[in-house]
Amino acid sequence: MIDSPCTDCSGRGHRVEEKTIRFNVPAGAEHGTRLRLRGQGQPAERGQGQHGDLLIEIEVLTHPWFERNGSDLIMSLPLGYPDLMLGTKISIDHIDGKKLDIVIPAGSSAGHTLEIKKRGLPHMRRSGRGDVVVLLKLHVPDKISKADKKQLESMKSSLNPSDQVQRILDDASERRANE
Repeated sequence: MIDSPCTDCSGRGHRVEEKTIRFNVPAGAEHGTRLRLRGQGQPAERGQGQHGDLLIEIEVLTHPWFERNGSDLIMSLPLGYPDLMLGTKISIDHIDGKKLDIVIPAGSSAGHTLEIKKRGLPHMRRSGRGDVVVLLKLHVPDKISKADKKQLESMKSSLNPSDQVQRILDDASERRANE
């Protein structure tokens, strides 16, 4: 029993105070990464001994269009049929503050991927950066006007494969060659 407790700690041997601690998060740190700051944690009992360690667990927030796979960033890019057929260039904001230019070559197909080298996240344990992988998707509008529908009907025979069975065989052959 303490007869005359300290006014700072009320006899507990320590007091609660706020402290700002600055630390660096390594580039490319993933969700769940733990950082250990030695000697910045809870003080030892009765002030005898060294302070404990402060453990910090990194929480990485989700991005509106990028998903992460290690140091690579993955996104899907919905495009209209004309953009896939004729090719186009799209610039979007990137996490590094610079524009990310995505060049879609003419004759691209929905489901194909494009790789933009060294624009992903920094590697945590080695030098360099990951890639940005863009999955091309076909955007089909919910509704089209009667005039657009009429135009599509007139182009249908030239846009559809003439021999559907042969196209299925060619597509399967291409997939197997890429495995």
